[in-house]
Amino acid sequence: MKKMKLSNLFYVVLIAFLGTSAFGQTEVSASDLTSEWQLMQENNGVQFFVRRDICTVEGAPKQFDYSFANMVNTTNVDKTVVFQMAVQYDSDCYGCTANVESVQTITIPANSSLAGDCTFEQRDLSKLINNLNFDDGRTFESLKLIEFKVD
Repeated sequence: MKKMKLSNLFYVVLIAFLGTSAFGQTEVSASDLTSEWQLMQENNGVQFFVRRDICTVEGAPKQFDYSFANMVNTTNVDKTVVFQMAVQYDSDCYGCTANVESVQTITIPANSSLAGDCTFEQRDLSKLINNLNFDDGRTFESLKLIEFKVD
C-alpha cells in the first residue's frame, strides 16, 4: 500500500514538472529564430519572448543582425527580472559564462511589457548576433537564455 502511494506521488510530481517545463525553452536555434515573437520561457507571471531583426545603424555601410527580447508582466504587481542571454556560435559562445556584463536586471511594471527593437531604447533587451560590416568567420547557431529569475 505504501509503495503504491509513493509511486502515485512520484507520477504526480513528474507530471507537475513536465507541465511547468512546457512553458518555454532555454535555447532557440538560428533557423527557428525569426522576426515573429516566440515564447522562450515563462516564470512567476512574466513571459520572455525573443525575435530576430536586421537593423540599420546610422553611419554603418551595412546593417546589423540582432535578437530582441520582449518581457510581458501578466500580474498585478511590478516584477524584477534578472536574466542572461547568450549567443552561441560554431566556435564560441558570447555571454555563456556568468559575469557582470552578461547579467541584466529590469523592473517591469504590473500588467505591462518591455520590448527591444531597432530603436535601442531598451538596450538591455537586445543582443548583437552578427555585424554584417565585418565577417569574423563565425556562424550563428543559437540564442540561449542562461538565467531567468523573477521576483
